[in-house]
Amino acid sequence: MQSVASADPLNRALYADLKLYLPGNLLTLTDRMSMDHSLEVRVPYLDHELLEFAARIPPAYKLRRMDRKHVLKRAVADLLPESFVHRRKMGFSPPLTVWFRNELRSFVEDTLSESATREAGVFRYPAVRRLLDDHFTRRANYDNQVWALITWLTYAAYLHVRVQRGVRGIAMAWLSLIGFAVVLFTFMGVNYLVPCYNEEARLDSSAIHDFRGNEPGVDMLFVDDGSTDGTAEVLRRLKDAIPVGLEVLSLDRNCGKAEAVRRGVLRALESEPRFVGYWDSDLSTPLRNVADFARLLESRPDLDMVFGSRVKLLGRRVERRTSRHLVGRVFATVVSLMLDMGIYDTQCGAKLFRVTPRLKRLFEEPFRSTWTFDVEILARLIAMTREEGGAAVDSLIYEFPLMEWTDVPGSKVDLGAYLRSTAEVLGIRHRYLSRRARRRGRAGKSIGD
Repeated sequence: MQSVASADPLNRALYADLKLYLPGNLLTLTDRMSMDHSLEVRVPYLDHELLEFAARIPPAYKLRRMDRKHVLKRAVADLLPESFVHRRKMGFSPPLTVWFRNELRSFVEDTLSESATREAGVFRYPAVRRLLDDHFTRRANYDNQVWALITWLTYAAYLHVRVQRGVRGIAMAWLSLIGFAVVLFTFMGVNYLVPCYNEEARLDSSAIHDFRGNEPGVDMLFVDDGSTDGTAEVLRRLKDAIPVGLEVLSLDRNCGKAEAVRRGVLRALESEPRFVGYWDSDLSTPLRNVADFARLLESRPDLDMVFGSRVKLLGRRVERRTSRHLVGRVFATVVSLMLDMGIYDTQCGAKLFRVTPRLKRLFEEPFRSTWTFDVEILARLIAMTREEGGAAVDSLIYEFPLMEWTDVPGSKVDLGAYLRSTAEVLGIRHRYLSRRARRRGRAGKSIGD
């Protein structure tokens, strides 16, 4: 590593992979398995001239705002379908899903037996049993979680012997188990809610079904906000098709998106997830971004919130009607000045929050606004941090520039909504950010009283 000590951090990481992970893991295992089955495997991306060229590419083109393989995607954008270019990475991995349900089922049952699980003293066996039953009966695909549990319990049994050898063994045991915990719980405990009002024609059931199959660690809660069309029936069919990890909360009457989101967040918090968010039901922001948002919060413990941001740049597919974009920019500028923070896009309906004691306070009381409750969330957060003397709100929020956003026909946002929103924003400023509001905060009254 000394030869690249002064290089960019990303290039140093890639060099380490090239020297360690590639020959010591990927190539070795591929060679052994292919030879064992009389297969000739080739690795065209390891052509030495191509590698030398890739090494000279500036780091900014390799990773751009969490968009991996950026330059490769641009290079093949006109050669391959867009859905193929931007789909999630699919590794060359063994068919664990099938094996765990068939050939290796008895091994899984023995390794994750009630006695073994209880002896480890880390996981609740009823939860493990439920996970296994859902996987075996094909209600969900939990192959990654089953593999992580098997690895954990097997290694824990091995470490149990080492712990007897003294304090050093205990320290190594805890460090190792913590490492496995990170692997096991990454992207588990994410709960997204989707508010719906008369969305029968716009709900993309196939996209939702595909997403649940690819992200079994993400639970979805659909809030039917008193729909009068066939939305309830669409959600019922979705629930029948996805009995695990998908719930429906039906409200008796139409309360508006703000209240639907608020009630959905409070319901989602009951399951004690690690992250909670909400997503517009028209899926104008593709669901694949959910994993990107979760990864960002996972890697940045200093952040409490990730907001999708619709920034139209070359190489991105952000498609908005010109009139809506212009009115939206004026509104966003007004909000940014009012909040005294450099936020670009408050109204994108794709947001994820880290579950903290403060989060429940943000959603405890009904919102006073209807169209601009996203702004009211920020105003409440600003008021709370001032009251608590905590970190500046700007340091708690990350705006995630979306690679793709589509203005789906049928939106309920029109010019009248923007006019009403302006009046609401003035009310939000008076209620949470005025001098009078600050005096109420110092007096210990509730946010928004």
